Amino acid sequence: MTADLDDPPDAALAALAGVLSGLDDVGAIPDWQVSDDALAQAVAGLERVMRLASAQQLRLAAEAGARGLPGRRGHARLEHWIREQVPTTSPRVASAQARRAERLFTSAVAADLAPTREALLAGQVSGDQADVVARTIQVLVPPVVPAGVVPDVAVVEGQEFLLEQARVFEPGQLNRLATHLRHRLDPDADDRLARDEHAQHRARTLTLAPTLSGMVHLQGLLTPACGAALRTAIDAWSAPQPAADGTPDPRSAAQRRHDGLQQLAERAIGSDQLPSTHGSPYRIVVTVPHQTLTAAAQHEPVAGLAPATLPDGTPISSTALATSAATPTCSRS
Repeated sequence: MTADLDDPPDAALAALAGVLSGLDDVGAIPDWQVSDDALAQAVAGLERVMRLASAQQLRLAAEAGARGLPGRRGHARLEHWIREQVPTTSPRVASAQARRAERLFTSAVAADLAPTREALLAGQVSGDQADVVARTIQVLVPPVVPAGVVPDVAVVEGQEFLLEQARVFEPGQLNRLATHLRHRLDPDADDRLARDEHAQHRARTLTLAPTLSGMVHLQGLLTPACGAALRTAIDAWSAPQPAADGTPDPRSAAQRRHDGLQQLAERAIGSDQLPSTHGSPYRIVVTVPHQTLTAAAQHEPVAGLAPATLPDGTPISSTALATSAATPTCSRS
């Protein structure tokens, strides 16, 4: 159970109560009273406040892990303890927070990451940027690489360089820069990359599992090359499509990607590029009972008639049937 911040029992919570009070004061100022210049400075300033708050949260979470508080609460991992304190934190976010806290503050490589830790606590870099720098340094020092392969001074200067570049580059750009730096400093980086790629290739997986509703649950782990190809292909078909009158596309980004994937699959099936099965091209076979097909063709009600079904037995409505009949990737039987 978290402590009541209205009556802080120690200095740390008293200081935190002061921060929360200051934010309440900011929130109490009417929007119209904030000048244009103040709006710009406040947005930038609050970003630093969020960075500082996140860094202190990591520091204290790491301390909790070092004291064994998760174990005392019956948790095997720090991320579970974090979720107990903040139940609305998703497992993915809690896992990332715990991993970041342990790597920067208590891991075997924490001493090497002192400059990154200090920059994070000063609000000079974000957590995502700190992750990029930390991961890069981690693979340049033992036990990942043998001692002496990358000189200590190169590791120190490399970390300083990345922290300086973090002032102008967002995490994705910084990560690309860090990759180049790693390959410059580690003479065996290409061999290690090849081994990583081999491990990724063995770990690749993709599962399509139909649910009871007929929807299909998609889960997998794609290799970087496969992921890049799929992302590029889906993006080509998932751009927003405003209506003729200029009305914005009502679909969310996730829905557009879904529709893009469907377009990609249907066009692949409709092309002559897919392998054949026993000399016949692949098609989505929709099975339609004769009475249902007759009624649909004559635009008559299909109530009480057996529905058409997809290859896995999932029923589809007469509306979906009409749509599939107009799709060249589908055939009826």
